[in-house]
Amino acid sequence: MKPVSIVLEIPLESKAAEPKNTGLAATGWQNIMTEDFEGVFPTGLWAAYDNDGATNGEYYWDDDDYKLHWGSWSAWCANGGADGVDPEFHYYPNNMDAWMIYGPFSLADATDAELNFYYWLDTEYNYDYLYWMASVDGGVFHGWK
Repeated sequence: MKPVSIVLEIPLESKAAEPKNTGLAATGWQNIMTEDFEGVFPTGLWAAYDNDGATNGEYYWDDDDYKLHWGSWSAWCANGGADGVDPEFHYYPNNMDAWMIYGPFSLADATDAELNFYYWLDTEYNYDYLYWMASVDGGVFHGWK
């Protein structure tokens, strides 16, 4: 079976990546998904939510037209929800726990996988983090920050 590639464009406060020749056909990689935030978000297998509910206000990931990387839209961690804020005029609120999840999808036949994304990060050192993680059961996640 051919290896599978996850090309998951998740810019934090940037716009999605410009189209490029990834060499997928030449290397045998199969692209599972690419996100550029140019359409409706979240949709399809995407979920965005505030992991602490309304405890510290309701803020979660949504698309926005601020700090683009390419195109007209990006994702920002506090634009969605009842208390969502515009990143052009407001910092993200304290004590946020916003999640953006894509899936489920299967890598059962994969011999290798890859995740690529662009992000622009302006956080409070030692307090705020961008995590990128994976889960085999949708409940327990492992990854990096």
